[in-house]
Amino acid sequence: MSEKVLTIEEEMRQIANSKQYSDYCLHYSAESLRFKLLPEKIKLLSYYLMLKGEFEKLTQAIPDEIFTSPPVTIEEFLAGPAASVSETLRHAWRKEILEYFAVGSSFSEIVFTGAAGTGKSTCANYIMMFVLYRVCLLKKPQAVFGIAQEAPIFFMFLNATLEMARSINLIPFVNVLANCDAFYKVKSSQELHKYQGNKIPFHYIDSEAIIRFRNNISVSVGSSMQHIIGKNILAAVSDEGNLNSNDGLKIYSEVGMRIESRFKSSSFTFKALISSSTTTDSVVSEYL
Repeated sequence: MSEKVLTIEEEMRQIANSKQYSDYCLHYSAESLRFKLLPEKIKLLSYYLMLKGEFEKLTQAIPDEIFTSPPVTIEEFLAGPAASVSETLRHAWRKEILEYFAVGSSFSEIVFTGAAGTGKSTCANYIMMFVLYRVCLLKKPQAVFGIAQEAPIFFMFLNATLEMARSINLIPFVNVLANCDAFYKVKSSQELHKYQGNKIPFHYIDSEAIIRFRNNISVSVGSSMQHIIGKNILAAVSDEGNLNSNDGLKIYSEVGMRIESRFKSSSFTFKALISSSTTTDSVVSEYL
């Protein structure tokens, strides 16, 4: 039996009666008197557009209430703030990224496979960076996602070992952020919170293999179940999982369930599986 497709009116009625929407209004009303005084229909519409990824329409409706500054489109991001790091991006991957973030897109996952050196990890990094960029521009990200006000939000890179996740995934991602004009690398946690510029500050702590942002947002690494249990994971990239198909697939599936359970239908979520489907017991072969 196929699942009933809700009309927009039914969907918005369902949203209006949800605790997640109630918390969203509560937190933003406490932050902004202007938001508090908005008509209920406008508040509901803003939340609906947020869930659907209609950020351009959202910022046109209430430009200063949801974001610290209006997020640019993916086309503007690649041509502007990320131009210096995206100029080497292959045309085929650029096309995939634009399609992933197209208005109305229902994508929330990508499976990358192919030979080494074809740009799989690079493409995943750009998608992860743009998702991170939009989340970091939210004034109250926890309110948007319906989680506790001070709850940490994690972006994660997963690999066969913690050291592989740090050296192969996290450090290159730090370099991508540092060379993107939308982000600014600071040297300490104090500087992170004191920074008053118009970029998104971040602090990389190599000894902890973690990148910290404001609003309790972090990019971390993992290689086993113990590294993901209890975390509010919004986005994750699982790289080179072929070393252990059973464990790799189990961890990737668990991450997917955590993203779904914590953030449900949010248009901000992202997960990617990157591997070379070269053996019959590879994670990609098993997953597909």
